[in-house]
Amino acid sequence: MNTQNKRFQTFDPNPSLKYVTSLLLEAGITQYALIGKLAMWVNLDDESQHQYTKDVDFAILLGDVEKIENLVKKKQLNFKQLRIGGIGLRESSINVDFIDRRLHGVAPLFHEAIEHATEFVSVEQESIPVVALEYLVAMKIVSGEPKDDHDLKILLSLEKLNYGEAKEIVVKHLGPITGERLEVFARAANILPKHGPYRHSQ
Repeated sequence: MNTQNKRFQTFDPNPSLKYVTSLLLEAGITQYALIGKLAMWVNLDDESQHQYTKDVDFAILLGDVEKIENLVKKKQLNFKQLRIGGIGLRESSINVDFIDRRLHGVAPLFHEAIEHATEFVSVEQESIPVVALEYLVAMKIVSGEPKDDHDLKILLSLEKLNYGEAKEIVVKHLGPITGERLEVFARAANILPKHGPYRHSQ
């Protein structure tokens, strides 16, 4: 096989991030948070761990999806309905998912995560709120997909994670069974030993 002209996939998130800030402002939406792979990038100092992603993910409040959908229809932009709740905008170099997780009662987790997003990332002159690490853990474990389980293992290895807080969030919003599943990952990451206290940030 001739590999001379093969190219690796790349995705520059900056056009999407820049466009989203203006789109949300035009839609009258002020409460949202960056989630997904890019939120992981913010928390991973080692850029070799910045795995490829094909889009930008934002958590939005339940009910705000309709505002965005009405606006993108008015602008005649290409979009799709997301199975988990929300819409995906697909327009030229713009790849954004606006997620509210309205299914299976997970919307309150996203609502609370948005309220507690106190860290920001700068894109040109815009500041974009980023979901807190502990809420990102909960979002990863609720997915149940292999790629998110892989991300969860990476997040649990971070010293700055407050595991106790993450566990409380998971149990509160996802129930004790999911909390026990988190413990399995925590034991594998040596956060939660078989006997004794867990490690947590102060």
